[in-house]
Amino acid sequence: MNCPLCQKMMTEKDLGAVLVDICESGCKGIWFDWLKLRKLYEKNEGFGGALKEALLFPRVNTDSRGKINCPKCNIPMHILRYPSQKEITIDECCPCGGFFLDSGEFKEIRDNFMTPE
Repeated sequence: MNCPLCQKMMTEKDLGAVLVDICESGCKGIWFDWLKLRKLYEKNEGFGGALKEALLFPRVNTDSRGKINCPKCNIPMHILRYPSQKEITIDECCPCGGFFLDSGEFKEIRDNFMTPE
């Protein structure tokens, strides 16, 4: 699958609890298939080098990039913003339920917003 942001080939990685696609050779974005992001909601879930590496990259997206197309459905994805952190955007594909997170957003979301509550 090609990255929806930079079009480079994404690599499937096991983050311990789920398989995701990571843009290792490009923008470092992460693709989560339907319901997989929810499985990594706690800081102690997931393990290994792939998860540690995915959490290392700084956030690089800007508001100027606009909408991107779903790498599976090839339709424009819906942009979701966290109410308290407007700079964090999640690209969601409503038909397939997938999510794309720009580099660094997974760490910010996981550290600040993902809790059992």
